This record gives sequence, structure tokens and C-alpha cells, in this order.
Amino acid sequence: MSGFSIFKASLIILQMAHPTSLEEIQDFKGKYPKQLWYLFLIEMWERFTFYGMRALLALYISHLILSADYHQADKVTMAEKIEKYEEEHKGEKITPEHPQYYIITSEQKYAGEAEAISNKRYGIINAFIYMMAFIGGLFADKLFGFRKSIFWGGILMASGTFLMAFPGSFNFYLGVCILIVGTGFFKPNISTMVGMLYKDGDPRRDAGFSLFYSGINTGAFLSGLTIAYIGTAYSWSLGFSLAGICMLLGLTLFMFTQKSLGPIGLTPKP
Repeated sequence: MSGFSIFKASLIILQMAHPTSLEEIQDFKGKYPKQLWYLFLIEMWERFTFYGMRALLALYISHLILSADYHQADKVTMAEKIEKYEEEHKGEKITPEHPQYYIITSEQKYAGEAEAISNKRYGIINAFIYMMAFIGGLFADKLFGFRKSIFWGGILMASGTFLMAFPGSFNFYLGVCILIVGTGFFKPNISTMVGMLYKDGDPRRDAGFSLFYSGINTGAFLSGLTIAYIGTAYSWSLGFSLAGICMLLGLTLFMFTQKSLGPIGLTPKP
């Protein structure tokens, strides 16, 4: 199923949204409340963005490091490597803008050093992402409320991802910082809202979270088939831009389904 088909189905589902109270939400019939499906789709698009970005992250950091060391390589050797690559890939042209350019043309020692540095930076970025999730949860719980945190977190995630699509180390690392903050405000709070769809002790809660987490897996799987491939095979900018567009799709769904959530997440906890 294409991304457009999934989004079209999402719009059809959200058209059923209508104002409701917390009691009406929690007294739903059947296995899942309809609001869970909305959150499922929103989280799927957000995870599509996040895992797509993460799939490109380490590779693009290596690309930036190798491009900075470009002058150190032997130009004749690089030309031979490019020619060999183009022959093996049926004449595919390799320019400095191509995602594989600096990986193909660099000497092995530079490529190895770049990979080691890239892995360290990748680990640091992930550590900050998980740390920010704790901070974002506290701010939502005590100050902003879950919905405002999710909305502004999504805006920051989309902004950061689009900024990463612009060439250059400064744009990339600034975009990463913005995305880290956005992820911290988005991810933990939408999961909390899923729990608020159920009364305490409702035996259906576990099934609800299982469905919700399947949305995470779906988004991660689809991003691996699309963003990771497009970014590494065609253009880094195109890959990051696609991730940003998908985040905007998730935000659109969130805005259209606000009324169906009743009072859930509107205000911080007293």
C-alpha cells in the first residue's frame, strides 16, 4: 500500500471525529476506542519520520566528514574509482552531490576513521534523544499539557528534518538539535494519551497498547523501504525532505482529530 493510500485512508477515518466527553471515550464498546486509531495513524507517521531520519543519520555524518577530508585523497585514484563504479552500475553518473560520492572516492583509511567518528556522534545524538524524552514528559505533565507538547514537538521535528535537507554541516547539526527537542516533546506524550483512553483497570488496555505499538513498527518498516533507500541511492536532501513531509502529514491528522479526544491532554496535571 502506497503512502498516499495510507494517508487517504487516514482522512476517511478522521472524518468520523466529533466532540465527546472523557466518560464517553472510556465507555467505548468493542476492543478499541476509535480515538486509538487516530493516535495509531499519527504515531505511525511520526515514527516514519524518526526512523527514516535515523537510518540516514550515521551515513550522512560519514558523508560530511569525508567531504571535509576530500582534499587529502589522490585525485587520479578517485577518478578511477568513479569510473569503475559507473561501469558496475550501468553508467550511473556519480557527482559530488551523489550520496555515495565521498564513500566511493575516499581512501579506505579515511573511510574507516569517518565511520568510527560517525558512530560516536550517532550514539551521542541518540543519548540526547532519550534524555529529552524525559524532560519533554515533565514539561507536558506540569506545564503545557500533552496536546500542546505534541503539536509543538511535531512542528519542531518537521522543522529540524527540513533543515537537515539543506547542504552543510551547520544546517545538519542545527536541524538535529531541533529534532531532538521536538522528539522529546512528541514521543512520550502521545503514548501517555493512549493510556488515558481507558479507565483504570480496564483489561482492554494491553490490547490497545499492542495496536498502538504496531503503528510504530509499521512506520519504522515503511521508512526503511522508502526514506533510507531514497536518501542513500538518490539524494540526501530528498530523503530528509520526505521525512519532513511525513511529519507534516502526522500533524495534519492530529489537528483534524482534536475534537474526538475530548478533554484528554488539554491541560497539565494539577
